Amino acid sequence: MIQSTQLDGGTRVVLETVPNTEAASIGFWQIHGSRDETAEQAGYTHFLEHMLFKGTRRRTAYEIAQAVERVGGYLNAFTEKEVTCFYCTLPGEHLELALDVLADMFLEASLDPREIEKEKTVVLNEIGAADDNPDEKGHQLYIEQLWGRHPLSRKITGENADVLRIHREPLEAFYRSR
Repeated sequence: MIQSTQLDGGTRVVLETVPNTEAASIGFWQIHGSRDETAEQAGYTHFLEHMLFKGTRRRTAYEIAQAVERVGGYLNAFTEKEVTCFYCTLPGEHLELALDVLADMFLEASLDPREIEKEKTVVLNEIGAADDNPDEKGHQLYIEQLWGRHPLSRKITGENADVLRIHREPLEAFYRSR
């Protein structure tokens, strides 16, 4: 049975019990995706997804990964045009740990300028790999023809020039607004 509750602050909690399993999964879904960016913010949502793994006020990037992996868990995220999701699957007795790590990442990202500069290379490589993939390139061309100048036509990652323009202050303002 699926249960849904809306908290006072507007957050919706959706729970589903799956009998006879010892694993638990939790996801933080943000109803903001790349389509919600202005032209000047192109690529911010995806870049911010990456940066939330790079450290918080309480945890380094290594500590974020280690907290979940040491109990046999898996932590990941994805950005789409209409949503961004951070999720964790781990043994059920560690659900509170998953909630703590995800909340820490989601609410307390440090956005270290040195990490921002390093992550630009990672995202630029992702863009290059997609541009070298005929299926992805063809799909992007189709989307651009379909949507024209609408934000849905843009790449989720942004273009190389968009990524190179990312700096801490505007990225932090974007993060806080989300």
